[in-house]
Amino acid sequence: MKKPKILIILSIISGLMLIVSLGIGLYTSNEIKNRTESMNQINNKNIDYHIMMILNEDDETYSESFYTGIRTAASANKISVETILIGEDQYLKEVVDRMDMAMYAKVDGIILHAYNNQEIIDKINQASEMDIPVITLNENLPDSKRISFAGNNRYSIGLNVGKTIASITSGRGHIAIIDRLDYSFNKDDEGLLILGLNEVFNKYEDLALSLRRETVQGVLSAETIATEILDEYPNIDGIYCADSKSTLGIVQVLIDRNRVNDFTVIGFGDDDEILQYIKGGVIKGTIVTDNESVGVASIVAFHDYVTTGISKSDFFPSIMMIDKSNVDAYIRELEVDDEN
Repeated sequence: MKKPKILIILSIISGLMLIVSLGIGLYTSNEIKNRTESMNQINNKNIDYHIMMILNEDDETYSESFYTGIRTAASANKISVETILIGEDQYLKEVVDRMDMAMYAKVDGIILHAYNNQEIIDKINQASEMDIPVITLNENLPDSKRISFAGNNRYSIGLNVGKTIASITSGRGHIAIIDRLDYSFNKDDEGLLILGLNEVFNKYEDLALSLRRETVQGVLSAETIATEILDEYPNIDGIYCADSKSTLGIVQVLIDRNRVNDFTVIGFGDDDEILQYIKGGVIKGTIVTDNESVGVASIVAFHDYVTTGISKSDFFPSIMMIDKSNVDAYIRELEVDDEN
């Protein structure tokens, strides 16, 4: 008589486990749908492929021009793109779960804002084993099984910044870098930026990279670092800021402290305020990259791979230094683009 009771109990437990499993599956499916940002969702009626795009919503690379590139290429290739945006402070905690969701949903491909982080690399490799190609943004990760990379070449940025600073300062000065906080487990990519800078600086006896600070992306964090530089590093007379918010934060402190004329500031991005500061001579130059082409390249890399089986070469967008000599022409170009 005991055996039937045990069988009944086991049957009940098995049934409960099945219900829980189905519930988790339904929750995961709904979570994917709920996490998708509808404003950035690209749905084509006659689609051939479905891509999940997981991005750091605080990274300014993913501007409107980036999404324009995504939309253009996706529409041309009959691809539906769903975007999941994660805040920078939560990115490493959530990105692995979002990749699991994408794999559970059996998407055709993943476009991923990547860091040189082992958990992320493992998930990229897992997706590859499931025949889900991954295109990385932000970090190249050549040792992973990602099929391609689209993003900035930090070495080239370093060269451009170095040449501009050397020209403005006549090859003399002590330079600080205000870089974004790195979430990678090694600093190789950060080394590329410094390698590019030092390749230029090493040609000048009196020009040196003297300080590097990391900041979470934002004005207040940059203002704190700027105050530190002014108070504790009196020899610093040049600053390169690796994102637009840090650029504006640094400039605000220099204005408040009446120290604008004591520093050569090179920024990043083409915010209206930065361009106006260049016209006024407060900022000497700013690095601008072609974010639209990054969006196009990431979609094209996926499409070429699934249609030919061949991985596309890594893509690095064009880099432009905007300074007082070309800022007016650049602003006019932006105005024409807005009209169109």
